[in-house]
Amino acid sequence: MKNIKHIFSILTATFVSQLMFSQTQTGPGGVGDINTIAVWLDASQLGLNDGDPVATWTDLSGNGNDFTQGTISRQPTFILASDLNGLPAISFDGTNDCINSTNIEELDGVKPSWFTVTKLNNGSLTGNPQVRYVIESHYSNYSPNWRHAYIRDNNTSSRIVGSARRSTGSFGFLSRPITTLAYSNPYITSWSLNSDNSASLYVNGSFTSLSGIDGVIGNHTTTNLGSQLNENNLFFSGLMGDVIVYNMQLNTSQNVIVQNYLAAKYEITMSALSKYNHSFSHPHELAGIGRDNVSNQHLSAKGTGIVEVTAPSLDDNDYLLWAHDNGVLTSQTSNIPAGYVTTTGEAMTRT
Repeated sequence: MKNIKHIFSILTATFVSQLMFSQTQTGPGGVGDINTIAVWLDASQLGLNDGDPVATWTDLSGNGNDFTQGTISRQPTFILASDLNGLPAISFDGTNDCINSTNIEELDGVKPSWFTVTKLNNGSLTGNPQVRYVIESHYSNYSPNWRHAYIRDNNTSSRIVGSARRSTGSFGFLSRPITTLAYSNPYITSWSLNSDNSASLYVNGSFTSLSGIDGVIGNHTTTNLGSQLNENNLFFSGLMGDVIVYNMQLNTSQNVIVQNYLAAKYEITMSALSKYNHSFSHPHELAGIGRDNVSNQHLSAKGTGIVEVTAPSLDDNDYLLWAHDNGVLTSQTSNIPAGYVTTTGEAMTRT
């Protein structure tokens, strides 16, 4: 079968409403649900005014794992139209802003997969070296257990780094280079701890992995956004749009779909894993199904939109992604297939 990644990517279609609302795979990109998503923070869903302090970043996963900051002077700021594609974002000042969770039971004893969308503030990574922490997660047996940061090594080298504990207690580090002082660039970072005791890191679709990450995961105690736990002046200075944490290792197809969801939303170029070419016109609520091979496939998705697609099977390297332009959703009750008339079927249309 030919690659079908662009079929329906621009949706102008009708759907029977009674088929649209089953509660399956409603997470980002149509990957995951309340049982597999531990945390989902989306700045665009906060409903705050521009410049408001952020005391609580509300979790959308359904598990109630909000991130909070009770000290007013340390609360980050809500930006209504940010440099992340003009969308809302949370701004961290690089001085003392941070926002934290308490224990997240869904992360106890698991090897998670997480995703962030971030952008550094101008001039925020100038030291030689210098570290800016995005996220750091702590567990009862290791503190911290896994973390993600921007690091500037010298005048010509900067990296996005992910790290996690080995069974010896030492850290294993993975990194992808970024353009030094490229403050105009937003980054999608995907980091996962895997069942084969490896770790994987993607930065805007570019991949690296590391074996020997065999540390036992204990009970989760806290996760910090924007700082290291001991706060060694390593605060993040920049914008955060989305933070998504799964309580499991996603397969490669699921990971690709979530990254494409974020790339479409924030119009981030991700050539290595890109499966969708219409983010400029149709970036909203992307979802998708796909298959890399028999061990890495995702065959049912709905996401946060109204369209659910399930395939009995796909061929290797087949992807089907769909999104919309945020136009008005209209409905009609005429010209409905006869089989649905007796069930008060209703057609819905959106481009």
